[in-house]
Amino acid sequence: MLKDAYDLSFYEFDDEQDPKEYGVLLCDVVHGRPPMKPTYIGIGWYWYYHGIRHGAGILSLPTTHGWDSRFVNGYPYITAIRTTPEEAKAREPIFREKIRPFLENFDGVWDL
Repeated sequence: MLKDAYDLSFYEFDDEQDPKEYGVLLCDVVHGRPPMKPTYIGIGWYWYYHGIRHGAGILSLPTTHGWDSRFVNGYPYITAIRTTPEEAKAREPIFREKIRPFLENFDGVWDL
């Protein structure tokens, strides 16, 4: 479905590699029903995940680099891109510092 012609082949489910790499993939029938078409996947889905990964990176979330997904017959299977325990430990103090303004004055963060 997502052949190289669409430049979305990186979303194709690999039944050998993906279960080893991700562990758990959940079918997202809330956002993926009816099954998605390549145009929507390329325009919408790609940028949603870009934002989620960018936010996880900016905040230095300790346990995740954001989300990823694979598609089977147009249905998205979502998963978290997990960090290693060592990486999580290194990211935690950075996260605590970056999340502090949101905890101390949530509304003030948005009043810039």
